[in-house]
Amino acid sequence: MAQHKPPRRLAKKRIKPRVREHGAAGKNEPAAWTLDQIQEGQTYRFETVLSEADIDSFAALTGDENPLHMIKEFARKRGFDNRVIHGAFLVGLVSRLVGMHLPGRDCILLELRAKFRAPAYVGDRLLIEGAVMQRSVAGNAIVVKIDVSVPAAERLVATVNAVVGFTAEGIQNLSGGPK
Repeated sequence: MAQHKPPRRLAKKRIKPRVREHGAAGKNEPAAWTLDQIQEGQTYRFETVLSEADIDSFAALTGDENPLHMIKEFARKRGFDNRVIHGAFLVGLVSRLVGMHLPGRDCILLELRAKFRAPAYVGDRLLIEGAVMQRSVAGNAIVVKIDVSVPAAERLVATVNAVVGFTAEGIQNLSGGPK
């Protein structure tokens, strides 16, 4: 039976963070970082505003129609400012960051650990920021720390640690041979 080797911890070094925009073909083309191109400290960020229609669509898709998400007055009576965005929707934005931007096309989520620290509301401008914290060539994976926040309210909504693996196409042969 093959032994699993834990990711090797690399020495901390100062790296100028690299940000990669969408692919050259347009807005919906994912980035295509390979494991050998990814560096610890590399970052990506994007902003989005979720509307009532977005939340309604998510609720219809998942079946989670809890009134905290669906009815503004209900949420307010329970101490919230507005309809609360589903935590799973926020995790979906994390998936967007990983699957479209950092590293993008040739990756797969292996593990997520999320902590929800404060509510996010319909209409909030959300900032989703990810940074590569660890890179393991032996494990063919990276660890990305992602923060979801509402900068205007100085509110950290969620922190997520994601272990991200690479498909065969995302693993660049470090000896220089074919993938």
